[in-house]
Amino acid sequence: EKEQLWLPETNSHSILMQQKKEDNVFTFRYEKKEKAPYTVRYLEEGTNRVLHSEITYADNKSAIVTERFKAYSEKIGKETVYWIPDAFHKQLILSANDDENVITFYYTRNDEGKAPYQITHYIQNVDGEYEIYTIDSGYAKIGSKYTAEALSISGYQYVEIAGETVKSGTIVADGLELHLYYNRNKYPYQVKYIN
Repeated sequence: EKEQLWLPETNSHSILMQQKKEDNVFTFRYEKKEKAPYTVRYLEEGTNRVLHSEITYADNKSAIVTERFKAYSEKIGKETVYWIPDAFHKQLILSANDDENVITFYYTRNDEGKAPYQITHYIQNVDGEYEIYTIDSGYAKIGSKYTAEALSISGYQYVEIAGETVKSGTIVADGLELHLYYNRNKYPYQVKYIN
């Protein structure tokens, strides 16, 4: 039997609140689907001019998807003009209604020559695996070097993990992703059973 997804008929809703609390109910109805297609669009803010061809993932089998922006630049005369996105990554909870399953990145003209960066801080959980603690993002000048500062997190110690930690890099038009890791502090303890 094929694996199925249970997706809500819509991924958001609103209701007008009533005085009687029993009237303030909205029911999410779910549909069983084999696939959850979605589309990613890249548009100019304000005009909705297409800056990059949209991408459709017809065979997606995940209920939650995350997409990264695409870098976009164009020649205007002798000058290369860069466009800057409104986010580094965007996440979407998909619904059974394919028309709702669209992630849109909006871009503005970037006359300052900047590109986005994103710093993801990961903390170690009790199983020894890492999970996202926080994500910071911003914009910096293309060609400049950027170094992330380690956080001070109570109960955790910053560590560098070979092949995983990326603490600094050069800002490029396609953005810069940095990854910092923190291990749980270990403390000795003793368990006593008293009769």
